Amino acid sequence: MYTNLQSSFLLGPEAFITVTNPVNHKAITARAIIDTGATITCIRSDIIEQINQKQNLSFGEDIILMDYSEKEIKYPTCSILLSLISPYSGSLDYSARLTVAILPARRSRNYGIIGRDVLNSRKIILDCLKEPETWTIHST
Repeated sequence: MYTNLQSSFLLGPEAFITVTNPVNHKAITARAIIDTGATITCIRSDIIEQINQKQNLSFGEDIILMDYSEKEIKYPTCSILLSLISPYSGSLDYSARLTVAILPARRSRNYGIIGRDVLNSRKIILDCLKEPETWTIHST
């Protein structure tokens, strides 16, 4: 998993995601990057904690992912509702129930990660030649 090394610059196109608890419908909007190298969408643990106030999220088995140094790390997973919003058009581009990996919250990790599990279900166009860089997602 080539992710979570964000510093003051972005490693990929930025998006806004709305993470919703499917049981109590508590929702949080957060920033994320589109990472074509990530196999699964990852959400920071502080976001999960905020929507899981009554401890009613469905948690799954841990998933083993490889970090940038090729070290295998175990991450917990949970089932959420995820909406993806383009920062350029403000339009809703994706919405689905999804199992995501939960990343430890760290100050250096300000972004969640949109992974191949979302990107493979849609046609995505990344246009890095435009100023600012843009992206769009289309139903397939």
